[in-house]
Amino acid sequence: MTSRVTEMTWDEVDSIAQRTGVALIPAGSTERHGKHLPMKTDSATAAEVARRVGNKTGAAVFPCLDYGIMEHPAFRGVFLADATYSAVVREVCLGIQNLGFKKILFISGHGSNNSCIYRVLRELYEKQPNEQLLGMAHCMTLVNQLMPDFVEGQNLGHSDFVETSIMLAIDEKHVYPDRYAGPQRLERKLGSELKIVDVHLVGLDKGRINLFHNNAELETHGGYGNVSNASREKGENVLSVLVDFLSRLVNDMQNIQLPLSG
Repeated sequence: MTSRVTEMTWDEVDSIAQRTGVALIPAGSTERHGKHLPMKTDSATAAEVARRVGNKTGAAVFPCLDYGIMEHPAFRGVFLADATYSAVVREVCLGIQNLGFKKILFISGHGSNNSCIYRVLRELYEKQPNEQLLGMAHCMTLVNQLMPDFVEGQNLGHSDFVETSIMLAIDEKHVYPDRYAGPQRLERKLGSELKIVDVHLVGLDKGRINLFHNNAELETHGGYGNVSNASREKGENVLSVLVDFLSRLVNDMQNIQLPLSG
């Protein structure tokens, strides 16, 4: 049986709402991912994880939000303003709740969407505390948390070996690793100890601050990080870890009785 609500009849959707009460909403972006990955990378990741979790748990999977908030001008794409995206997230949640789902989990494949999603979910929860379960999981954050040995020592970035591996597992025919020409690491030293560790993020010792800066390499390539060790097998491994963790989370959500006790 499909987990996608768009492939179900109304009666089937209503049955899932009554039986599990859990709705999954993938959220991604349509943006540049270097010269070797498709612009759907963030959305494809979130949608595939949601699909597999839905199939494993019986939760309902709603259509992916394919347009997101801009992360960096060099990652050219179709973006929504914060206020617009907030309105979309809010209206989608309210519509899903009107279908009978009181437990909603966003599965984010695009980090720039996260703060906006979180803010809207908090606003919705505060209007009806204890009557609903609202949450968000970010795929790349979970990879770093659940698979520290997998990412340790790697030159991570945007369109890096993690995203490339995932896309090789999801849609290999639209991945072109041999086209990658971006920098392994963004290097813009501002002092003897200060170095760039991420887009708009600089590190000194163990501290991190946000800093706006010009980076010609990012504009040229639209991505950075090591991709040479990417593989379909590694992508399947990442997806398996994410799906296992999120499936256990969804099963727990299904078993929680609402309203929550004070």
